[in-house]
Parts: sequence; structure tokens; C-alpha cells
Amino acid sequence: MRHEKIHLQQQLELGILPFHLLYLLCYTINRLRRMPHNTAYRQIIFEQEAYDFDTTPGYLHFRKPYAWWKYRESIFG
Repeated sequence: MRHEKIHLQQQLELGILPFHLLYLLCYTINRLRRMPHNTAYRQIIFEQEAYDFDTTPGYLHFRKPYAWWKYRESIFG
């Protein structure tokens, strides 16, 4: 549940359409890098933040805006 709440916060920051476009772009770039589906999915910047903190109680209370941006190196290198 916390994982999905993190995604909701990400969508509120970016807007629903830009979030999904960037999500798809990240996945597509990963697949073009010949990553298998599961790896490409887990390397999406939004998924990285959500998986890193989905077991951290209270994360959304201390989360900084655009926290997913720190994962950009994995996609934009």
C-alpha cells in the first residue's frame, strides 16, 4: 500500500500525464538497453524510490518533493 501511495505522490508532483509519459520513457530506454522486462521495470526512477521506501513507516511525512529525481543517473546516465 505504501508503494502505491508513493506513486500517488509522484503523480501529484508531476501531473498524471507527465508522470506516465516519463514512466514509459524510462521503461523504453531500459528495454532499448536490452534489459529484461523485470529489470527494466525495477530500474524505472519512480519504481526505484517506491521500492526503496515501501517498508519505511512515515516515509511520506519526511519525503522531500521530487525525491525520485535522485535516481535519474540510472536512466539518464
